[in-house]
Amino acid sequence: MSSEDQQALRLRHRYLMRRFLFVTLFASLLIPTVAKAESVWLVLLGKSSDSMEKIQMQSMEQCEEEAKKWVDKVYVSFSKSPKYICLKGK
Repeated sequence: MSSEDQQALRLRHRYLMRRFLFVTLFASLLIPTVAKAESVWLVLLGKSSDSMEKIQMQSMEQCEEEAKKWVDKVYVSFSKSPKYICLKGK
């Protein structure tokens, strides 16, 4: 193998290693962001036991507010127990 070929292989090897390092570092920056992301879900149960709906909320406070509005509107004289739950997800 000539010295030019060896030098070309070394340059290619360096290029690939730098590219791999860049991709690895970039991916490692994204992973903690995704792992810390939490979502809040409002799960509503209908008047019949076989109906359910989930709605993504921005915060737990918003979830509680919207759930109370929904219960006041739909369950005025229906039931004593709340028919919703606010859940944190990932």
